[in-house]
Amino acid sequence: MFDPLIDINDLGRLLKVPTKTIRNKLSDGSWPIDPVRIGRALRWRKEDVIAWLETQNEDLPPLPAEGIDGRPRSCA
Repeated sequence: MFDPLIDINDLGRLLKVPTKTIRNKLSDGSWPIDPVRIGRALRWRKEDVIAWLETQNEDLPPLPAEGIDGRPRSCA
């Protein structure tokens, strides 16, 4: 029905970015994800954040199947 909305603290935790960085980038217009304004509060659609993250991962090369030492990576 409705996309879940997250606040700036949740956004910072999700992206592992300090909220101060988010605020600074919002102020100078360089923050890539548009917020939803509810009164004076800013919220982000979680779906928009996830979609943006997925576009960022497209530019990264895939990790090699083996580690630096040539052995398979462990998932532990």
